[in-house]
Amino acid sequence: MKGYLYILKALADETRLRIINVLKKEEEMGVLEIARALNLEQTRLSHALKCLKNCGLVTSKENGKFRIYSLNKDFSNKLFNILDEHLKEYREHILSCNIIKNENK
Repeated sequence: MKGYLYILKALADETRLRIINVLKKEEEMGVLEIARALNLEQTRLSHALKCLKNCGLVTSKENGKFRIYSLNKDFSNKLFNILDEHLKEYREHILSCNIIKNENK
């Protein structure tokens, strides 16, 4: 059960979600490209990418001096399909949840 919590925590962070969203649109991106696209400082971005990589949400490969990142599509496609199906059924309840709304204040 604890492993689930770590993945959900990784997905609950706004910076990490923004990275996932930009990588969903692009096949591969370097750190500088992601930093520019999201207007993030490189240290914050690198920390978030390390978390996403450790959780198996993002993969990386070396390209000369640079590291190129992409979504782990095998995992992320399955996960996002499950979440999409869940949202179809529970969207109104999720969006009207005052507990979640109050946590974001």
